[in-house]
Amino acid sequence: RMEHTIDMSTAIKFVYVHWVGTNVPFAKRGRFGVVSGSVKNLFNPFHLNIETNTESDLSESNIMTLLEETAGTTRKKVLDASEGIARPERGFTSTSSSKRGSSSGSSNLYSSTSVQKVSTGGGAVNFDDQVPAVIADVRNDSSDITWCLVSYQDNNLKKPYIIVLGSGAGTVAEIKERKLLGDDMVAYGLYRVTDVVDDIPTVKFVYIQWVGNDVKPLSKAKISTHKGALEEMFYVSL
Repeated sequence: RMEHTIDMSTAIKFVYVHWVGTNVPFAKRGRFGVVSGSVKNLFNPFHLNIETNTESDLSESNIMTLLEETAGTTRKKVLDASEGIARPERGFTSTSSSKRGSSSGSSNLYSSTSVQKVSTGGGAVNFDDQVPAVIADVRNDSSDITWCLVSYQDNNLKKPYIIVLGSGAGTVAEIKERKLLGDDMVAYGLYRVTDVVDDIPTVKFVYIQWVGNDVKPLSKAKISTHKGALEEMFYVSL
């Protein structure tokens, strides 16, 4: 619980922290993922969700910065009395701008407008219209597309605009073959696979979150505020 002050008004904010140690085995992380949604519901409501394995991400200054970014505010200098008198009354307006993102290997059938999603546990994320379209293709059993990969346009996490990096009809090995992932980037993907249990084929979906080894700690903390919006876009059920 933290006190967050904006324009001389103090509000109480709650921060949910999900710590996953660097030595936790990959298989165990997957098992934790099954129950993480239920655990998170016990802590609701909260204003900020931080998932990290770095202690520096949990500093008070870092958390305050993320709260301000999530709320759409930034730190402002304190005005003196004369400036305060001359300062015009602030109006509240809503503006938006859409970018057109180019993506390597993505289909030209997808349009290039944008959609915004805001998670109850995090900040706003803008999605190019190609993103929900290619996710729908992966989830469509009659489609040949079995995987898709999306990421931040220009690797910019401060102004999150998600575009399609690529999609394909092969296995996850195709993602590595096409070298779509980098050590300094964050990406999200969906993979459709058919699992045979007792001679009965069952379609299953795998949600992928890639965080490169060179992604800075502050950036890792930042993407935790986008987690809810991304999971909602990918229809992730934990």
